[in-house]
Amino acid sequence: EYAIRLYAANVAEFGINCNVIIPGVTRSDAWGKIAEQRGSTRDTFLESFVARAVPAKEVIEAADIGDTVKFLAGAGGGRFMTGLSLRVEGGLHLK
Repeated sequence: EYAIRLYAANVAEFGINCNVIIPGVTRSDAWGKIAEQRGSTRDTFLESFVARAVPAKEVIEAADIGDTVKFLAGAGGGRFMTGLSLRVEGGLHLK
């Protein structure tokens, strides 16, 4: 996070924005391997974990991360947003 702030400060004058997206519990195949080791399926494991740890009680989809990237890159969204760390995790950091 600190490195991206330094980079953002150095390239802002060139119209380049630099931000970090910190994803939460995102549905992916990697969770399937963890779930298997615990005798569960990916989706059952994710739903159980999210129910306990994420205030929003939702598993993040890859498209949710993509929506944030689209906002930052879009004409109406993140033009003046740079050097930020954006948590896209449904409040996971709050618990």
